[in-house]
Amino acid sequence: MKNRAFLSIAMAAMMAVSATACGSSTAAKEEPQQEAAAEETTVAVTEAAAEETTAAVETAGAEETAEATAEETFTGAPVKAFTNDGMTLSVQESVADLLVVDTPDPAEDGVLFYVSEKESLDLAAAQDQDFVGAGWLFSIGRVDEARAKEIRETDIPGMEVFAVDGNGNYYVYYHPTDVRAVREEYTEESMKSWEFLNTWAGTMTGTFVMDNEGLSTEGLTDADYLADSYAYGYFRMVGEMEQGTAGASLQTAKTACDTMRYAAVNNVHLQDYDLLRSEMLKGWESLSDEERAAFDANIMQVITLIDSCKADWESQRALFEDAGCAQTMEMLLGSASAQEAWSTLLANTLTMGNSDGE
Repeated sequence: MKNRAFLSIAMAAMMAVSATACGSSTAAKEEPQQEAAAEETTVAVTEAAAEETTAAVETAGAEETAEATAEETFTGAPVKAFTNDGMTLSVQESVADLLVVDTPDPAEDGVLFYVSEKESLDLAAAQDQDFVGAGWLFSIGRVDEARAKEIRETDIPGMEVFAVDGNGNYYVYYHPTDVRAVREEYTEESMKSWEFLNTWAGTMTGTFVMDNEGLSTEGLTDADYLADSYAYGYFRMVGEMEQGTAGASLQTAKTACDTMRYAAVNNVHLQDYDLLRSEMLKGWESLSDEERAAFDANIMQVITLIDSCKADWESQRALFEDAGCAQTMEMLLGSASAQEAWSTLLANTLTMGNSDGE
């Protein structure tokens, strides 16, 4: 409609100019005074038509911009990019302020990025603690095929091979198997930022793959417990959300956050497609009829709330603050990898059981 309206105004302006030009041609045969008047009329009509056309373009553009803004999802939060030996690790700026990211020489042990919590490092230094690995959250390193095979076959704790490049290099996500946080007092409140950063850290393999062109995850998905993961971490988790009780809206917010976190941490968008669909269906079929009914009764509320957050996060922030997960939800909404993971999980939920995925 907007294009049609714009064209109509533009055509009207052209017709006005054309008609005026014809009048000007006739006036040229009359007295010079009439010719001058006709020229003045031509200029006036032409300028008016041009102004009207310009206004129409600006109005249409403003309307289109407003619509685009309304439809735009809350993604692509500002990031700080760290680089090392041709590889990139992008971190949301709001999260980067909480971190220290080191980029060691990969020739030493293959580590490209070593990420720690700034608060823990500062406290360890202030307390003069000789705490090796204080605040360590994770590292990303590069190894050869033989080392990657060893890590996968022996299932070494704290090491996960998650991607491979076109040159046969494999990428490993290293993470501690104990708590490396440093606090003056270890309380639930003081550990909230540590827990948040560990959730964020779990999403970073997906971000790394999206940051660096040419990486593949094919054949690296661990299928051993995938069906159980979908059953317990997704279907039953959503199904256990209570409705019609005091605090139901807060529970819905927490479930929405946990659902997006599940998708992002498990890199649903990077799983082998056929494996994803078959294991997801196995997880679904392992549920009882009551559990399936509970999931069906709750999932649309979760989807609706996530959509509302993507459309207008600020209007939903207070709800998630009350639920105690606003920081995590905002991080997930601002992560392109988490958004892609959620979209993949949602699409496969809605088409589960269809052999062609449609």
